[in-house]
Amino acid sequence: MNAPNTFLTQYKTKIESLLKFVSLLLPLVFVALLFIDTGLTWEYSTVLGKVTFALLVIILFVPLLAKVMTTWTILTTITSYRKYLGILSFSAIVVHSLGHFYIQRSLLDLSYVPTSFVFWGTLGFACMAILGLTSNSFAKERFGIWWFRLHKLTYVAFYAALVHIVLVEQQYGLILLGIALPILYYFANIRNKSRAS
Repeated sequence: MNAPNTFLTQYKTKIESLLKFVSLLLPLVFVALLFIDTGLTWEYSTVLGKVTFALLVIILFVPLLAKVMTTWTILTTITSYRKYLGILSFSAIVVHSLGHFYIQRSLLDLSYVPTSFVFWGTLGFACMAILGLTSNSFAKERFGIWWFRLHKLTYVAFYAALVHIVLVEQQYGLILLGIALPILYYFANIRNKSRAS
């Protein structure tokens, strides 16, 4: 446990730079694939949809777990990367959405009737777009206390993505994550209150 935590702490600046680099790289790879193979573009954007959900799980669950399992310092260390993981998840969802809309051309087809999973995917993307565009110092200072309230949209994005994936992949076991999150949130709040008193 100590070795990974030491690594994440010691090389924090380099890891943050790597996360920013990958965030910039994802759309460039997407553009390159457009000229190579449509099938690869589809697979790439599909994988990034799953990556986005995995990152949302980390962003939401790890800070709560850090409050409950206070002796696990690695959880606090991972939480310190939350901003850059959020930027990476925003980049991934943009590529995922662009890839599917580009290939299906659903935005240009007036006869296209969105299915339920498209609705939930679009809702998740809208929330992620707001979060991504306001994840900067200027927006944080501009909105003040409302910035923190606005970023509660992360929970909406998570549940929208959860429903989207369950409908598409029919992985019903993921619903357990949706049940676990409010329970973990509850216990994290109790732990905070007990520490404050």
